[in-house]
Amino acid sequence: MKKRGERKAQVYLFIAIAVVLIGFIIIIILLGQSKLPRPDKQDDISEVYEQMSACIEQRALDSINIVGLQGGYITLPENSIVTNISVIAYGLQDKKNILPSKKQIGKEIENYIDATVIFCMNEQNFPNLKIKKGTPSSSVTINQNAVNIRVDFPLSLLKGERTIVLDNTYEYNMPIRLGKIHDTADTIIEKQIQEKNYVSLTFLQSFDVDVTLLFIDETTVLYVITDRQSLIEEEVSYSFVFAAEVKE
Repeated sequence: MKKRGERKAQVYLFIAIAVVLIGFIIIIILLGQSKLPRPDKQDDISEVYEQMSACIEQRALDSINIVGLQGGYITLPENSIVTNISVIAYGLQDKKNILPSKKQIGKEIENYIDATVIFCMNEQNFPNLKIKKGTPSSSVTINQNAVNIRVDFPLSLLKGERTIVLDNTYEYNMPIRLGKIHDTADTIIEKQIQEKNYVSLTFLQSFDVDVTLLFIDETTVLYVITDRQSLIEEEVSYSFVFAAEVKE
């Protein structure tokens, strides 16, 4: 027959083993829960961010495309020319280089993004959320080989009694060589001012981008600069177009 002390020791041992097993089971449960899908609230938040990011990126690309087709502007100046392609701003008029600077073009892109991203959020896609939009603020830098875009657009998401603030910054590096294209346009304009007439095709062929000269009438030509290294869509090259007066 076992002594009382031995029985007590066995009881304590069983209790200790039970505690360890319970702790081990709890750990397994917690680890299992961490691998489960996130609650709907987290899924909604992730979906909101993904929708916003994709939409803002598209608005940014749209703005870069528009400034290319309109001579560097979103909001065109009054002295623009109407063509079969679009309404296009002058880069050369009255023998003066009036091509907008890279900084001006960047500002045009910023204004477009700020005005349009507020429509990115389709609240009907998130019936369980009440969404309050902040004020978007964009920053654009035009480099030689890319356009860098940063957009701050805070959102407040209300679900039930809980409010979550998404104070996200969306950043994009668009591989459009707008800086290089702008430099090419500026060089062409200065050359035409120097020549006081049409620029030779030999000169236009000296760039590593394609330059096409289109005659609108006796006093106006269009320069179309197409960069095959800058794609706005798959197999669609980026183009920058501007008008130039031709005067003796």
